[in-house]
Parts: sequence; structure tokens; C-alpha cells
Amino acid sequence: MMGSLRKHTYRLARCLVGVLRAAGPSLLPGCGRFSGTDMSGVVLVVGSGGREHALTLALASCPAVTSVLVTPGNAGTLAAPKTSHITLPLKDHQAVAAVCVERGVSLVVVGPEDPLAQGLANSLTAAGIKVFGPTKEAARIEADKSWAKSFMNRHGIPTAAHQTFTNTQDAKTFINKQQWAGFAVKASGLSAGKGVIVADTAADACQAVDTIISSFGEAGQTIVVEEKLVGEEISVLCFTDGTDAAVMPPAQDHKRLGEGDLGPNTGGMGAYCPCPLASQQDLDTIKKDVLQKAACVEGRLGETSVPFSQDKSCVGVCVVSGGYPGSYPKGKTITGVEEVSGEAGVQVIHAGTKREGDTLVTSGGRVLAVVVTGTVLKDTAARATQLARRITFEGATFRRDIAARATKVTSRFGGAGVTYKDSGVDINAGNEFVAAIKEAAAATACPGVMAGLGSFGGLFDLRQTGFKDPILVSGTDGVGTKLKVAQAAGMHDTVGQDLVAMCVNDVLVHGAQPLFFLDYYSTGRLEGKVAASVVKGVARACSVAGCALIGGETAEMPGMYAGGEYDLAGFTVGAVERGNMLPRTEEVAEGDVLVGLPSSGLHSNGFSLSANLSSFSTWDESDDLCDLVCGHHQHHAQATVEGYFLQEKPPCVEPCARKAPQAAPAHPAAVPGTMKGIRNGTTPRHHSASPNRRAPPTRTALAIALASPPGSIIILATWQAVIC
Repeated sequence: MMGSLRKHTYRLARCLVGVLRAAGPSLLPGCGRFSGTDMSGVVLVVGSGGREHALTLALASCPAVTSVLVTPGNAGTLAAPKTSHITLPLKDHQAVAAVCVERGVSLVVVGPEDPLAQGLANSLTAAGIKVFGPTKEAARIEADKSWAKSFMNRHGIPTAAHQTFTNTQDAKTFINKQQWAGFAVKASGLSAGKGVIVADTAADACQAVDTIISSFGEAGQTIVVEEKLVGEEISVLCFTDGTDAAVMPPAQDHKRLGEGDLGPNTGGMGAYCPCPLASQQDLDTIKKDVLQKAACVEGRLGETSVPFSQDKSCVGVCVVSGGYPGSYPKGKTITGVEEVSGEAGVQVIHAGTKREGDTLVTSGGRVLAVVVTGTVLKDTAARATQLARRITFEGATFRRDIAARATKVTSRFGGAGVTYKDSGVDINAGNEFVAAIKEAAAATACPGVMAGLGSFGGLFDLRQTGFKDPILVSGTDGVGTKLKVAQAAGMHDTVGQDLVAMCVNDVLVHGAQPLFFLDYYSTGRLEGKVAASVVKGVARACSVAGCALIGGETAEMPGMYAGGEYDLAGFTVGAVERGNMLPRTEEVAEGDVLVGLPSSGLHSNGFSLSANLSSFSTWDESDDLCDLVCGHHQHHAQATVEGYFLQEKPPCVEPCARKAPQAAPAHPAAVPGTMKGIRNGTTPRHHSASPNRRAPPTRTALAIALASPPGSIIILATWQAVIC
């Protein structure tokens, strides 16, 4: 991808370099097997550059590979384990196929563009030999830039404005008419990565046309003139089999010869991965608008997982010959490779090298690359640069600013990187968490729900619920200190029930039916299993309450919470017909009887109360907790009704012809004028009750009491308090 991230314009580049044929899964990271039981484990690698050396090392490290043949190879591939060189006439496809059959080759991995563009993959496939690499038709994306631009236009893939020419004067006339900020003049054919000239003025672009026509032979006879795009160049490659695409982390190449991106274009002076300069939205757009539209060939990638490291950075610094990308000498003695290769986390990848006896010498423009893997990009880049200095040969040149653009940005953040994950926010973990709870949330759907999880807002159609003249009632709350108990005990599947109950009861006391619910889960570091357990508990509670879980928010805030901590909040909306709203305070009269029922156990702020009991200096474990909290008042009434959602027996107001007997002195909280003492009372359960039953909070008791007509006996349950 090349272009301005602001414009979301991308160059397809080599997205099909990793096209998988039928044997594709055998080459993926962690290759534990070959596809098919008849495969011998012999692999042929075609090519002689750094790419082929890297592929050879990866293949040789795979237990399923018994041997690797390389043609023509370089000094690096020759030294790789399980590897030997073989000479093949690559333009004679039938001869290559015959040798593959003779040597028992199961898979051919083709690196360079030329043999792919000439149809080597087609010929080998026709001979029954599996190939990792695109067909001749698919390889046109790289081999023919003019065709590639037409392909992108046909399929709606974003690309820079352009025009193709075979006549130099026509190209120059076109250039002089444009008002572009700059130009990219390209040889349409293969040119070893050097057939692009970026020009800031029309005059320079016209000169570039002449240079390409005269310097690149047949590859330069067709010229593509593009608008210069201003922005960071990001490379996004993938494995694809035509159906699925396994996208690699984004990388950034450094094409210009000189530091600060000055000088002529090269095949690449270095690269690093992952590149933090592309946002997740950019990457999603690339996958959807570029990679998925360009995929072709067969489809077996879905059978294999393709994992990539999420916590490492990799930086490669290329050491090139003096004079490159122009003419350069060969045969220069190279020193320092063995010492650098012995460093931990370091590989030296050979490109333009060969052996003359026991001496390692140069044989190309890009000679080798020092590749370092580490945890912090800035430190990894600095180490790769330092190690590149230790590899010497006459005329050796390398850039000292590989990954500098990214590290300049990350240095503002202490060098720790600017990716969300580096900052403590794992987007992938968040996506996996949402996927884990979608089914549970979907099970709560009820009439009115318009969309599932994943949208910015939850949608609900009130007309579908059957209300005629509804009043909306909302409630919001949290769980409180019980979360500390849940986190200490490692039991997270019930706190969601508490959260829903706290919110739903706030709308129940107004006579409203809960319709939908949203949760807020915040933590320092998202632990998917814990969060899913919590939210699945929320979903179960919503099902019992008869409301839908239509959305929520998950927040990772590393600076706010210690490890293992999280907090919860909830929000619910219910509806009640206008004439049925509670409370009806005007109907409450002196002499009404309030019957209170015991709590089923500690809930919500009851845990705060119990946590503070240790502060009573005179208390010991044998004391009666209810007496400790309530004093020595006798209990006025005790019973248990159905749980906190009141499905089977909701609080009700029953007319009574006589007053309830005064069997014992009333607790001050029940005396007229002190009703407020009930609302926030929090005491532990004193007498036994069904462990499977829960009751609404005492604010429900208050609301029902206020709504009762004179002379009524109020039957209800308390969740937080024993009314003594």
C-alpha cells in the first residue's frame, strides 16, 4: 500500500505474493504437517535473494520438512540446515518439473517475480506438483503495472489517478497539463523494484519518462504516470487462497537510498514491522477494499490458523554495495557476519553474497540485511543499526534511520510505542470478548430490539411493545463492594445479576416494565474469560427480568485499576402506562401497616457494612450480627417471597379489614415519620430464608408503602435490610 492515510488511497503492490495453492497450509507459520498424506517433506525454493534465504530458514526449521533444495541460492541458503543447492534451467519449465519428480519434491516455493510472470507455477501445477506462488495470470498484478491499474479500477480498489503511455511525447503532454503536486513515473514491467521515479515538478517528470524508456528495456516501453500521493507508505501483505485472507501485521519499507528518504529509489534499504503509523481503521479498510477484492485461486486457508506475534517488533537494515542502485563492483570480501549472527535475536539474511573458497564476497547490489527482533521498536531499530556497522566490506552503505519516522512518534510516549496494545489497550482482545458474549446477548432479545451488539448505539422500537400511552422510566446503578468479594474469590458469574437487579428495581418501583439494559465494564487489563463471565451473568439476569441486553461499553484503563480489578455500572429503561405510575403518595394514610421481610443475604452495600464490622472493637464472632447492627429490637415480621425480579409473586397491596396486631414494639425505622430510615438500611440476614430466593431492595418497600391505600397490609420483600 502506498499513499496518504488521510485519503485512504492505496497501491495494491504485492498483495498476491503470498497466494496459496492447494499445499498452502504446509508453509504457514508453525507448519506441523503437509497437506495430503503422500508428501515427502522435500521442498524446492526458487530464487537467490534475501527473501529466499528467509524462506529457506523458515522451512528448514519446520519438523515436517526433511530437506530443502534451493536454486540458484546464495551463500546464506547454502549454510542453512537441511539445505543443498541445485542448478535448474528455470526458463525450461518441463525440465524443472522433471527434476522435481525425480527428486521427490512435494512443494515448490517461488520467490522472484520473473519465473512467476513466465508461468512457472502454471506449468508445475499442470505436472501435479504443488506450488506456493501465484499463477501467471495473478502475477500480472506485479509484472504489469498498467494491467494492475486497470484491474484496480475495474474492481473499485482505491488507487492514485493515473494514465498509461507507450509514446514519450504523449506522456509529456499529459504531464504538463496536470495540476498535481507531484508525479510518480513507473516502468510498467518488472524492474527489480527500481523502475519508479518520484518527481516534484512537471519538468522532472518529463525527464523521468526519458530515463525509464532508455534504462529499463522492454519493461520500460510502457509507462504509467501517477499522481504523487503525500503520506506514509505502508506495506500490508497477506496469505490468501481465494476465499480467505490471513493479513500480516503492517510493515514499512524504506525505498530511497539516502537517509531522510533522499536519493534514488532502490529495491529497499530496510524495513520494520509492525508499523504503528496505520490505525486499525486503516487496516480494516485495506483488508476490505484491497485484499478481499484482489484474492483469487483456490480455497483452503480457512483450515489453518495463521498466528502472528502481538508483542514483538522486527527491524531489518540492508547493507548495500557502493554505487547501488546504479553500477557497483562485485567480489568484495565481507567480514563480521558470523559474529553478528551469533547475537541473540539476530539473523543475517543474505541477498547478494557468494562463496569463493572459504571467503564470503559480494555478488549483488543489496548484499545482506541485519534483522533484529525485540520488544520495543525504538530499541530494536537502534540495535539493528549498531550491528549493521559491524559488517564490513569495501564500499558498504546502509541507512541509519530505518523506522525513524515511527520511533520519532513513539518517543513522545517514552519509546514504548503508540499502538493501543503497547498503551495497555488490546483491541484484538476486545473484539474476541464481544464475539464471546454475542450469543448470550442475542438470547435476551424481545419485541422492540432492532440490532445486536456491535453498533455504536442500542436500537429499540417502543411501538413493538404494545404500550398505548407509555412513560419511559430509566435507572442506573452499580454493584458496589461485592465486586471486591467476587474478584478475591474468583467468582464472576453472579455480579451481573446484582447489577441488573439494582437497575431494574429502580424502574419497578415506579410500576414500569423493564425493556432494555446496557452495561459498562471497566478494567485495567481486559481478561476475556472474566469479562465474558460477568456479562453472561448480566445476560442471564436480563432474561429473568424480561428485558433485552442491547449494548454496553468495555473500557481498558491501565492507569485506573490494579491487576485483576474491574468495575461495573448498568443502565436500564422501562415503560409504564401513564395512568399506572407509582408511587401514589396521596393515597397513603396514617395507620397503614408495613410488613417487612428478611433479606436473603448480603447484597450491594451490605458488603460495605460487613467489611466494616471489624472496626467495632467490642465485636467478636459469637455476636448476633443483626443485634449488632439493629440494636436489640424484636423483629416485627419475617417471610420470604420470590426473587428480586418478582416474577411469581410481586409486591402487592392487599386490602385488610383490620389492623395488624402489634405483637412487638416497632423498630424506629417503621415508625411514621422515620420511613427514610428504611430506604438505605443495610443489614445482614439474621433468620434463615431460601438460598435460591432474592427480594427487591428496600427502596421498593418504600415506594409500595407510599402507594398503598389506607388500611392496607403491604406484603413485600426487602433485599438490603431487615426491618425490625
